[in-house]
Amino acid sequence: MRRTELVLLVLAASVTLLITRRVRYDVVGLITMLSLILLGLVNPERALENFGSTSVLLLVALMIVSGFLSESGLLEVLGEFVTSRVRSEKVAVGLILVATAFISGFVSDVALTLSFLPLVVYISSKLGRARSKYLIPLSYSAILGGRYTMIGTSPNVVLDQFWIEKFHSGLPLFQFAPIGLAEMLAGLTVVVLVVVRLMPSLSSTSLEEVKVGEYLVEVGVDRESDLVGKSLSQLERELGVKVDHVVGVPRLFRSYVSSGDVLVLRVPPEKLPIITSLKGVRLSPSVEVPQGVPTFEVLVPNGSRLVGRTVGELKLADTYRVYVLGTSVRGTVYRLSSSSIQPGTVLLVAGKEEDVARLANDTSLVPLTKRAPKVFDRRSAMSALIALVAGVTMSLVGLNVAVAFLIPAAALMILTPKRRRVYEYVDWPVIFFVGSYLSLGDAVTSLAPQLAGFTGGSLLILFLMGLALANVVNNVAAAVILGPVALTFQDPLLATTVLAMACSSTFLLPFSHQANITVYNAAGYRVRDYLLGGAVLVVTVTVLTFTYVALVHGSLI
Repeated sequence: MRRTELVLLVLAASVTLLITRRVRYDVVGLITMLSLILLGLVNPERALENFGSTSVLLLVALMIVSGFLSESGLLEVLGEFVTSRVRSEKVAVGLILVATAFISGFVSDVALTLSFLPLVVYISSKLGRARSKYLIPLSYSAILGGRYTMIGTSPNVVLDQFWIEKFHSGLPLFQFAPIGLAEMLAGLTVVVLVVVRLMPSLSSTSLEEVKVGEYLVEVGVDRESDLVGKSLSQLERELGVKVDHVVGVPRLFRSYVSSGDVLVLRVPPEKLPIITSLKGVRLSPSVEVPQGVPTFEVLVPNGSRLVGRTVGELKLADTYRVYVLGTSVRGTVYRLSSSSIQPGTVLLVAGKEEDVARLANDTSLVPLTKRAPKVFDRRSAMSALIALVAGVTMSLVGLNVAVAFLIPAAALMILTPKRRRVYEYVDWPVIFFVGSYLSLGDAVTSLAPQLAGFTGGSLLILFLMGLALANVVNNVAAAVILGPVALTFQDPLLATTVLAMACSSTFLLPFSHQANITVYNAAGYRVRDYLLGGAVLVVTVTVLTFTYVALVHGSLI
């Protein structure tokens, strides 16, 4: 069998496996890479080199920086800042979608969707509308925004890798900004005015909804705090919390906040970053919690030796260096330290992962989720923002884009106490898939002229092929398979731009993008909901892309 036929056979088998989803996509990448090596279609050394390519290293660096930014609670604080200053909840939702789209050019789409999801759910409840009206629009906004920078989406990173290999220099960071920003703004308008109306009103029955409704926490109010002088009812209204009482003073005899007060609050988990970001407010003022340590939720089961004891009696900070920040609310409690622990109590704790694991081991606690409610970490937020700005700046002055982001990512790993969490920030299946699947791109490169024959040199056919592969297979596979083909066009830059817009339009199916999967599980959507809303956006993106082609190329093909 000839080389061309072998490559096409591997390509067809790989795409079939990805479409059927019977095998996990990173495993498909491994099978594809090994098949190409065993058939002599790709050099083994070259296949292994792909795992250290610019695209793979850049994705790792971006995931690390995005992880620190997301984990810091800054995005939730930003969302609350926007919504607290807008009277209309509908306008607030629109602003959150706009912020999501713009930030998506530099931050992981999935991290953004996860960070803003609780806030959108909260706003939808205030509107008295089902969350399903707004969650697909949230994921669409994140997907729309990534297209305007070379680092905003995985397909853009992969296409830049092919460009580097052929022309020995990368594309500018904002190469796709003119068409990318136009499509983002037009798409957001369509999302707000049309897609939201098309979304169904569904009630979710996901296990994700079985979680702590409120935590009982204590906060200390310092002299410089903006809360000083505010009434307790005003504080409740502005922050979305319930003030149980001021420690030492019955609520009947105190209606305002004074310097030095310790407030006992009932706080929804999504409001914790907001509370802890306030100036002059200290969470758990009776203990000194080290900065930057991660938070975890642990369930106290029947049989744990913590049952029947109070939080104050545990002295976990002395024994395990683990700090109790809050407990699930049970009846009336006058101090967090006096809160009694019963079977089913959930503790919100802070500490190094190994210390929390030792505590859980010794006392038979059950970790609830991998991602516990966040506490705003000003140091992590500033560090992540500085890292992001440094990476963008270094890439703009000409440093290799992967190196430009690896330097600040390494600095974050070295200088912050959350270095053990770094490995959780990286989506390793995606990294492994990109690294292994680039071997298919190497094989396809030699066939690019023949594959280009399928397009007949038409940019429209290239766009439609990319759109179909991105939505049915996945966006990285579309970029890997068609990237070499785009480089054979008479105007390779225009063809690459058109393909990038197609690969970044994964609106039609829940499984075509991880942000779509995130909201799919959170609201009980059906596939037809994505098909309906996605079709409107696909038409919008297609029209704008080929308007751009007509302006640049002089024709629509």
